[in-house]
This record gives sequence, C-alpha cells and structure tokens, in this order.
Amino acid sequence: MMDTAPDLGNSSNSTLPQGCEHVTSFKQSQDGASGTDNLATALTYLWMHQDSVHTCMACTSLSEEDDSAKTSTIFEDQTHLCLSCVFVGCLSLKGGHRHAKSHADQAKHPFSIHCAHRQVYCHICQDYVYDPAFEHILRVQQAYEIEAKLPRDPTRLTYEPWQLQSKQASSVVDPSAPIRSSLYTPGFGLRGLANLGNTCFANSVLQCLLHNPILRNFFLSDLHRKSSKCSRVHEPKVFEVGQRVEALYGGRRKYFPGQVQTVGSSYTIAYDDGDVEEDVPREHIRAEVTNQHVLCLACVLNEIFSTAYDSQKDQISTHMLLYSVWKSSANLAGYSQQDAHEFFITLLDGLHQHLTKDPLQPQANALASCKCIIHRIFTGKLQSDVRCSSCQDVSTTIDPFWDLSLGIWHPAVEAVASSTPAATPSLLDCLQAFTKSELLGEDALVNCERCGSRQQAVKRLTLRSLPVVLCFHLKRFHQTSFATPITKDQSYVRFDEYLDLRPYLAHTVSTSQAEDGTQASSIPDDAFDYTLFGVVTHIGTMQQGHYIAYVKQQDQWYKCDDATITMASRAEVLSTQAYLLFYIKSRLEYHTTETMADPDEGPST
Repeated sequence: MMDTAPDLGNSSNSTLPQGCEHVTSFKQSQDGASGTDNLATALTYLWMHQDSVHTCMACTSLSEEDDSAKTSTIFEDQTHLCLSCVFVGCLSLKGGHRHAKSHADQAKHPFSIHCAHRQVYCHICQDYVYDPAFEHILRVQQAYEIEAKLPRDPTRLTYEPWQLQSKQASSVVDPSAPIRSSLYTPGFGLRGLANLGNTCFANSVLQCLLHNPILRNFFLSDLHRKSSKCSRVHEPKVFEVGQRVEALYGGRRKYFPGQVQTVGSSYTIAYDDGDVEEDVPREHIRAEVTNQHVLCLACVLNEIFSTAYDSQKDQISTHMLLYSVWKSSANLAGYSQQDAHEFFITLLDGLHQHLTKDPLQPQANALASCKCIIHRIFTGKLQSDVRCSSCQDVSTTIDPFWDLSLGIWHPAVEAVASSTPAATPSLLDCLQAFTKSELLGEDALVNCERCGSRQQAVKRLTLRSLPVVLCFHLKRFHQTSFATPITKDQSYVRFDEYLDLRPYLAHTVSTSQAEDGTQASSIPDDAFDYTLFGVVTHIGTMQQGHYIAYVKQQDQWYKCDDATITMASRAEVLSTQAYLLFYIKSRLEYHTTETMADPDEGPST
C-alpha cells in the first residue's frame, strides 16, 4: 500500500508494489488447517447462507443492551467474516464502527472476507489483497455456484478451471523440451474394461471398436435406439404400476433395473437394490429386457459406448456383452481364454443379426446385400481369378469379407557366404504374398468350361472393393494336425501407420479401369490410403498368454491393458507383436443420391 504511485518512467530506478507480505504466513498451517482451506470453508458458508443478512455481531450485542445503538443496518454492506473463526464484524472504511478491525487486533486474526463482494481483506495492511491461490479458490466457488443454479443434466460436465501442471511447467519455460507423461485424463473413450476372468481377448477387441470413429459416431448419435429394426421390445408411451423397467438413477447415464411404484406426470421407481427415486421423467425410463425376449447385442454395445464416453473414470464391466455373445455362440461361453480374432468375427456377426429386420431369422446372403452399419463399415469384396493354364480362360468370383487373414511371410534364406541376416517380414510383404498368383497343384484341378475337362489353373486373389475400416489378421497360431498342439509364430511383422492399397486392387483398377467403368485417373490419389487406429497384440505363448490393445485418440496412442490405460509412443506401437490391425480410410466418400430408409444403415460410403 503506497502513498504515491511509483515512477514508471525510469525502469531502472522504479520499484513495483509488492503483494501483501502477511499472506504467505497465513496460508501456512493455522491450527491444523491452512489459510486456503479456511477461505474455501468461508466461501461455502457464505453460499449456504446467501439469503441471510450478515450483520455485525458486536453491533447486534450493543443494540440488545441499548436501543439507541441500533446502527448495525448501516454496515450490512460492509460486514466481514473472519477467516480464522466465525466472527462477523463491521468495517467502515470512513471511520465509525470497526468491530472487524478490533476483533482482528485482539484475536490476532489478520484476514477476513467481505460478505457481499467476496474480497479478502488484510487488517494489518488495512487494504484488500490479491493472491493467486485465493483467486483460484474464488473462481472454483463461483463456477460451482453457477452450476448449482442450472437444471440437472447428466450429460453436462462440471467446469474445472485449467491449471498448469508442475510437471509441464519446465516444458512451457523451455519450448524445446517435449511434454511426455504416462498420465492422462480418464473418460471420453479412455475407460478401462474389467477383466472378468480371462476376458482380455474381448477387452482388446472392444477397445478397438470403441475407438472406431464411424462406429462411435453411430452409437453416440443414438441412431440405433431410433431404429425400427432393434430387437428390443418397442418402448411404450406410458408405464403402469408394477411394471418392470430400467431407469437412470440420479440422472446418471447408466440404467438400473427396478419397478414402477406410482404413475403421474413423472414416475416413482423402486430399484432392485432397495433405493427409491421419485419424480423420474419418462425419457429416463425404458422397458426392461426380460428372458422372454432377445437381448439386443447392439443395445448392449450402445450402452457400453454411452458409458465409455461419459465423464466418469471408473472401469467398465462388460458382463452383459459377454452374456449376449455367449447366447449366440456357445463355443465362446465360459471363462477360458479365447481367440481375439474369433471373438471379433462372432461379435460382428451378432451385431449384424441384431441390426436386421428379423434378428431371429437372418437373411440369406446377408453379408453381400445387407446395408446395416456393420456391413457399411467392415465389408469389402475379394476377387478370385482362376485362369486355365490351357486355354487362358478366366473364371472370376467375388466374395465379401470382414477381415483379411494373412499368413506371415518368411523370406527364404539363401545359401550365401555372407552372414547378412534375413529380412524382417512386413505387413505389405504378407499382403503381397496373399495377392500373388498361385499355381494350383495336380490335386486341385479345375473344371474348365471352354476346354470341357479338368485342367491345371493359376489362381490370384485381389481386392475388388475396399471397406471403410479394414482389419488385418496375422495368422500366428498353427496346428499341423489334431494330434499336435497349437503353436504360435513369435515373428515380428513390421507395419506402418499409413498404407496405400492401390497396388493390391483388382485388375479392373490396376489396368486403368475402375469398377464402375470410370478411368482410374479420375479417382483421387488418396482414395486408397488408410490410417492405423487400433492394434491388438498377443503377449506370451499359446499355453500362457495375454491380449492388450493400442488405440489412437486425437493423434495420441494409448495402451489398453484391461482396466489399466497408459499413454504410449508411436515407436512402442509400431514395435509391438501385432495380431489384429485396424485401419480406417483417410478419405470417406458419401453417396448423396442414395436415401437411407433406416438409421441403422449408417453412412453410405
């Protein structure tokens, strides 16, 4: 507190005013509590008694003894709450009643807070003071009071002021220092999945699906719940007393089973765990899926997406999803270790069946004709050309696929004098081996219609059309016969974060003709570019192993090990022993002329 303003014209001789020198000692321990804790407590008290009139305790005591001393109303807008005790006193800056100052001198409590304006006052300096720690507590309290006045919304996030972390401060000072930490903020898709007993194979696949941008946008947009093809019982407009339902307890985004107790403009729900909640709105209630109805696998996955992308931080239990898969695939039932690739295919097939019009009676050739979201994302077409070695006649077959299972290509070790190590196989090497021409042996002769006899032939597989999301499955597990145990190929296979699949397309594109007859030059250069966003890896052996996943979110990689999620570097991801690789198209094309009849059909790509 300076009597004259400092001379700022000459910076060499000027002295800038310093903050209150008594704040530092006050913020230290005060009878077991710090000054900042006392400030937070005082702010909470003032907010809880915001409708009360804060009058000076000393003035009130005087007015009770002498009616002529009723002057407390004069200082209602100048009352201060002591930050060290519960005393409320007046403080007139123009003289007169200064009971707050008297209390501060007698009790040695130097700081108080203005009851109306929430400003901290130092009675030693006799001025209002500023401190960053105090200011932060004031901002948090103000944000909390604003949030408390708003209607409850389970999807709304609580405001938290940004603060520079101490571990990042050095990086801010030194821009060349990289910010690296294994810590992250849970929530918004980065949620751990509970291991329910050797269920890491399912958790790793689910993490990759949760970070599939197209699938995520579909479920978080609630398109499935709006679809007429959902196998869940259609929601009634009203519920009756005694009806079994599922409701959002406390407005949270997780449904809990219960029973309707009373009906009116809102409902009273008695939950199975004994809790009762009144005034539950209709939009927070849905019909319960009972054992008499098909448990919709898409609805269960929709629930997992909603839970994974809310603001909570605890791990997610996937027991309902596992139960739904077990009901449709008995070979995956139980708590023994299963194959992640088999679970992935089974899950896609179950989702397809529950996204069709009649989930109990799947349509024939549904994989080739279905337009549900699963097929629009994962379905590609594989072209098989069989050329007769005698007449060169070509027979072409086109089959849909959900993933490409590639054998691990091992380069032949040539007998040379040099000790050059064998080349490390790569994903493109495996894909090249998958699409190269293959001479069928004598035991695989084909019936040639032109020759009218069985002839030797050359077979070649190419990609006829590409899916939005392409999954590569590396065949690591082998069994030569039923009598021999399954072994695992531990070879490291190099893979890149970005792929160009143009060289592996069918000859109608590679020979400058596209599938629809247009010239290949009219196709954008990046139409066949893919970006990696998910990796499932298997650690260990066939007898004792473990699955983990790496997922990419906002250009940052994360390692998902069941319930534990940590940040990972790009180098760590690319050096892992991959089992499943998930790539997404870098360029999405939408057919604007096609009208989707149902939300479950998703984007037209």
